Amino acid sequence: MKSDDMKRFSWRRICCFVCVAAVTLGDDAMAATATRENFGTLADATPIPAVLLSNAHGMQVRVIALGAALQTVSVPDRQGKSENILLGYPHASRYLEKPQFFGVTVGRYANRIAKGRFVLDGRAYQLPLNDKTNSLHGGDRSLDKVVWSIDKISGNGGIAAVTLSYASPDGDMGYPGKVTFAATYSLDEHNRLSIDYRAKTDKPTIVNLTNHAYWNLSGEGAGSVMEHLLAIPADAYLPTDAGSMIW
Repeated sequence: MKSDDMKRFSWRRICCFVCVAAVTLGDDAMAATATRENFGTLADATPIPAVLLSNAHGMQVRVIALGAALQTVSVPDRQGKSENILLGYPHASRYLEKPQFFGVTVGRYANRIAKGRFVLDGRAYQLPLNDKTNSLHGGDRSLDKVVWSIDKISGNGGIAAVTLSYASPDGDMGYPGKVTFAATYSLDEHNRLSIDYRAKTDKPTIVNLTNHAYWNLSGEGAGSVMEHLLAIPADAYLPTDAGSMIW
């Protein structure tokens, strides 16, 4: 990413389509809302704010400031019974005590960097090795382990949304450049959950953001995800080796 460039990372339209049976509502019934909540505190008493996104069909999504994470995604089934289909922890401290990346924003660089090393513009950089001999998801204190700021919440036009931001200083976890990150979660009246990532840097750097959600469409704690069928309409895919590295 070049200086002063804004690069947009978007899962819009592909992040999550959760379709449920619902009665068709007129425009006057559009009731998307975004409500600020409290998700408790960390061990050092740092408060963790949250925002609950809701729509008129009974779908609800909770986003917490720790790791700019999805904490719950609750949807009603054909009988109107609501279930949380996302894996997450009920307490903020668990996200640090058991860092399984449940629903969090991972970066600065998602996935593994072999030996924690990369070269950019002729200069070599060394990152912390937090996955045996590799650097994983940005290092041992990456974007999922910090408290983001909640910049904006809105519930207008049939879309409930929240935007969070975090400024990572130059040299953070070995990465060059100060980078300001923004994550916007939005829920519309068609039960579409979208995530839009943006990053702005003051010098060349590398960035690769994603959300690390774990899903169980039967409901949290119900059934087995091994019974789920996943279809990926892709023309190609990248193979990995025994160390989960992409080549």
